[in-house]
Amino acid sequence: MNDLCSIELLRNAVARGLSADEEEALHAHLEHCEACCAQMEQLAGGEAWRQEAASLLSADELDAAVPESAAWSEVDFSVEHLDPSDDANVLGQLGGYDVLAIVGRGGMGVVLKAFDRELKRFVAIKVLAPHLAHSSVARKRFAREAQAAAAVVNPHVIAIHHVQPTGRLPFLIMPLLTGESLAQRLKARGPLELTEVLRIGMQAAAGLAAAHDQGLVHRDVKPANIFLEKGVERVVITDFGLARAADDVSMTRLGVVAGTPEYMSPEQARGEALDGRSDLFSLGCVLYEMATGVSPFRADSTMATLRRIVDEQPAAMASLGPELPPWFNGIVERLLSKDPAQRF
Repeated sequence: MNDLCSIELLRNAVARGLSADEEEALHAHLEHCEACCAQMEQLAGGEAWRQEAASLLSADELDAAVPESAAWSEVDFSVEHLDPSDDANVLGQLGGYDVLAIVGRGGMGVVLKAFDRELKRFVAIKVLAPHLAHSSVARKRFAREAQAAAAVVNPHVIAIHHVQPTGRLPFLIMPLLTGESLAQRLKARGPLELTEVLRIGMQAAAGLAAAHDQGLVHRDVKPANIFLEKGVERVVITDFGLARAADDVSMTRLGVVAGTPEYMSPEQARGEALDGRSDLFSLGCVLYEMATGVSPFRADSTMATLRRIVDEQPAAMASLGPELPPWFNGIVERLLSKDPAQRF
């Protein structure tokens, strides 16, 4: 420990930045001081990503937005959140839909399998996490983003049949898809053949283009949010809106970041304003991973990952084994450009 081991200096580095000389000295120090590296990683957990939320909420709202006991690693959702049903074969009802099973959980929401009695079809219900539902700001942004996603009519963007922004828990009604996520396929198979990479990539790009035409930025493009429908092998981009809603809730005590660090663009890692070109960078990360089996900026810690995204170039795909044509390498390199203007 020395003069650079100052919590105030580390806070300034994360929140406001340092002078060139201070930054150079701190980087050199962090190469050798594990204690400061750990402290920086903790501080960086949400500082840049909290700034917009802080500007939207008063101090009192920031304190009350999320209960202290909120569990962000996985949504705590049970049948207690559902209305009772007269059918013993269902878990309960939500908005008039018969809920049959909980099919997915995450830090910001839960997905339910349900049956629509009126239209005689199965649907998926995505419910805003109970701890987020306490925030009026999260509810409003959830409804706004859901309505925007519903305006995107494209076979490669998940359809939104209905939005219910009021009540105990806001929710969306979507088609119930069968198949697997791209993350599941990569975990099971490893790197994909180039023809499959191109087929998935082209469909994902078409879905993103349709969303961008409506002014919608996904902000969390990653293999887990790219669904591969069984049978027809249609690619569907999912999870528009929830990550954005989470951005509007105080994360000061919880250190939670909306989005997945490995797939963030440099401007997203810096907490800057985003447009569709940020999604293109994330798509480049996905193409790289499909072709090589590894994400381009993976590191041992969140802070190291974000630093690589901002400052470093990924390893050449050829060095990781696959024989890929130069034109494909060129496409991925442009998508992964640090300068958004260079991303097509």
